[in-house]
Amino acid sequence: MTPVRTQRRDPYPWTWEPAVGVACGLLLIVLLAARAGEQVALRLLGHGPAGPPTPAPTLATSLTALASATPNDRAVIVGCVIVAEAVALAAAGWAAYQVAQAIGPSGFASTPQARHVLGLGRLRRHRSIIRPDLHHRSRTTPTGNGHDDPPSS
Repeated sequence: MTPVRTQRRDPYPWTWEPAVGVACGLLLIVLLAARAGEQVALRLLGHGPAGPPTPAPTLATSLTALASATPNDRAVIVGCVIVAEAVALAAAGWAAYQVAQAIGPSGFASTPQARHVLGLGRLRRHRSIIRPDLHHRSRTTPTGNGHDDPPSS
């Protein structure tokens, strides 16, 4: 049995642009989380929001405090950066899951939804079509509607 997502026709062919967009977004999240972890560590160490006197950091060189820190301070900085990265990537994963659930295919109808839309009598009449693996057609008892009859040879 194939998954529902592969049965759905996708009107937009996936090319490299969405993958590059996701990669750039994740890179930005990682860099911002590293900078946030560094700032939290510097505040915990008592250096204030700017940290020790260093050149103005850019987003790509945000871990300048790590290079000029003592070994004990390095452990605190690395720990805070790791925690910030884990929180940021967990939040990004949760957000991606929520987006996939919101815009992705909804899958099969639940049992109460199918019963409400189709009616219980129709579901019972066509159960051999709906779930042929559970309800085998009986060749000796025709249903009379012309749809469940086996093909004539």
